[in-house]
Amino acid sequence: MRIVVRYRYIRRQLNILHHNISTYYYSIALFIAITGLLIVFLDAYKSHNIWGGWEAAFGNAYSFCELDRGPCSVRQPINTWSNLGFLIVGLISLTFGINDFRRRKINTQSLIVKYPAFSIMMGISCIYVFFGSFFYHASLTYFFQKMDITGIYALMISILAYNTYVLFPKYKFKAKERDSHHVIIPAAILIFLLFYFYVWKLNINYLFPLIVFITFVLKYMIIRSGAHAKAFLRYLGIGLVSIVLAGAMWILDFTDLLCSPYSVLQGHAVWHILCAISALFIYFYYRSDLSIQLVTPLESSDKRTEEH
Repeated sequence: MRIVVRYRYIRRQLNILHHNISTYYYSIALFIAITGLLIVFLDAYKSHNIWGGWEAAFGNAYSFCELDRGPCSVRQPINTWSNLGFLIVGLISLTFGINDFRRRKINTQSLIVKYPAFSIMMGISCIYVFFGSFFYHASLTYFFQKMDITGIYALMISILAYNTYVLFPKYKFKAKERDSHHVIIPAAILIFLLFYFYVWKLNINYLFPLIVFITFVLKYMIIRSGAHAKAFLRYLGIGLVSIVLAGAMWILDFTDLLCSPYSVLQGHAVWHILCAISALFIYFYYRSDLSIQLVTPLESSDKRTEEH
């Protein structure tokens, strides 16, 4: 009985009481199908140099501790398969978003539930990270390296987009109040395209921490402004601790301070797992956040003018 009560409590926290649970079975089936196909494909070509004709990756590609197995289907197996966490998180976010979209008439204070495009965008970004990072470590090729890097940026851009929306949910144009998600989501897509075609070649070792820092600043501004009525901070705490630990593991692996090339425990693989955990709990935090529609500065000035 306690398990049932706890399960319902968590569903209430995450604003999914109105979801059709049977739709989750499709996501589970899709996860099993994708994982199974990858196992079959990569095992069938395990002794073949299937990446031989592809352009080789550059930069950080050869700085990972795990041994490069050379001409085979999976050159870094631990770093490759540790990306499955991103697929799980992506499917969860996508399933939640689709359920929210189908039941968008449900009365709720949660902005991410009201506007499921943000959940869908985060879900697609996580799945994009999964495929990019999975095949990058399997192949160590330029094409998938680009997909891996731009996938990380896509996920961060989607998080930044939602934080921006919480801070500025409304704007006025031609004396009419409009919802800003119609502007923020297309802007996020355009920024991603800018990263995909141009910015991604900048040193990720510096650019990614900068974007994470900007995300933290935005979140701090949201908390200070009182832009949320109630949120389960434990989720946010787990997410932040996970990303800090992930960064530490990345550094230890990259600098060979914690390195055993033949070990099944790889620092970069732990980075993948912790990043996926961080993304999941930050998303859970957003779903538990009952955000207040803030009054924009423009609205405030208009109201003061009317009062005078």
